[in-house]
Amino acid sequence: MLTLDDAPGEAAFRAEVRRWVAALPGDLRGASRYEDLLRVDRLLGQAGLLGICWPSEYGGRGAPPSHETVLTEELGEAGINRAEAPSHQGVNNLAPALIAHGDAAQKTRHLPRILGVAELWCQGFSEPEAGSDLANVRTTATLEGDGYVVRGSKIWTSGAERADWMYALVRTGPVQERHRSLGFLLIPMDSKGIDIRPIRQITGESEFSEVFLDDVRVPADGLVGGNRDGWRVALTVLNSERLSGRFRYSKFKAELARLVSDVCASKVGGGESFERTIGRLAAEIEGMGSIALRVDSDRAAERVGDGLASINKLWWPQAHQNLCEAALALCTEWRVDSSYWYRTWLAARAESIFGGTAQIQRNIIAERHLGMPRLSQQPFAPDN
Repeated sequence: MLTLDDAPGEAAFRAEVRRWVAALPGDLRGASRYEDLLRVDRLLGQAGLLGICWPSEYGGRGAPPSHETVLTEELGEAGINRAEAPSHQGVNNLAPALIAHGDAAQKTRHLPRILGVAELWCQGFSEPEAGSDLANVRTTATLEGDGYVVRGSKIWTSGAERADWMYALVRTGPVQERHRSLGFLLIPMDSKGIDIRPIRQITGESEFSEVFLDDVRVPADGLVGGNRDGWRVALTVLNSERLSGRFRYSKFKAELARLVSDVCASKVGGGESFERTIGRLAAEIEGMGSIALRVDSDRAAERVGDGLASINKLWWPQAHQNLCEAALALCTEWRVDSSYWYRTWLAARAESIFGGTAQIQRNIIAERHLGMPRLSQQPFAPDN
């Protein structure tokens, strides 16, 4: 049964995390620089606080998803956002797919290095002609001799310039076969033929890159699953991404607290309209957090199929965008510096896209969970 109170095991784990946070060097509290976030990751790894939900045979604790929520909450209280962790792609997205679909050699080679933050990963899914429609991937991987030759490009690749490895969705058969001819390939980023070109964003930063792969040779043992199992493996990654509401919840709570503090510290801030706005934003964020907890509860009980993960993915980008828009309006009204919120507002626009677009999530909910027919299957009703 879902409850907001800590179970005995959760309470003990929360106490452990709080002790760890209390011993954290002061300069790492509120960490936002990449170098500081990497230090936090490695300290977490040394303390056995990464991959806690992994099975114990792979270095995890076999803990329920609720423990990951506890960890995220307590780190969030220290100003550390797990969603921005350099280890996130490896620990939280790739590792579940390797555990579910990888062979023994792949698990032995990569999982300990992921857990120790000795390998950093990036995701090679999106392409110029395959964003939300991943089944349209055009980057090819052709088996030649004892390995694959990869040709094509990926775009919007977060952290590519710092990553040691990329996990990529590649075309292993005719494009007409769409998701039935895809492979999931592990590619070393120092391979000959890889060209990384950072993309300058509207915020002025270059968080993403375009990655060109020109006759990149990858050993055959880099293929996860079968030659045409890529879609199945990628779905495991995407399902992990859609659970990230619990990571965002702590971040949004901290940002809301920052907004309240900034406005209240101004000489003109406050008032009934301000309180109503803050109350509405707080309710939306708490609602998002409740759904994230329900998703964790369902995972722990091995209940699937009700679409809550997709609802969760729909909710948190909208909640964050609403927070940013309200913050910009309040900063203008109460004469508060809005530079942080302007940059955050710009960055938040992309949240409706990555990890599965809002349109894709609505289709998943409608077709897979509500049993509605595909649009192309609906009868055509001409105008009267």
